[in-house]
Amino acid sequence: MQALAAAAPQWLAGQVAADWVERYGARIDSYRFPKGENVRQKWAEQVGRDGFTILETVFSPAAPGWLRQTRARGPGP
Repeated sequence: MQALAAAAPQWLAGQVAADWVERYGARIDSYRFPKGENVRQKWAEQVGRDGFTILETVFSPAAPGWLRQTRARGPGP
């Protein structure tokens, strides 16, 4: 999602739910996982649903075609 946020921030902002900012606003390396197995399980399920939602949105006919070619990159040149 960071690649989409960098490539098309305005488009992405119009696609995500308001509560996504709370869940994903902080960098992952500064994030602390919830305590308690049940809470972590619910969090993981929500992250999975969010991932499918954004993939469905990017691959919908209404999305700009070039977004489907945006690739996430890890650290490096």
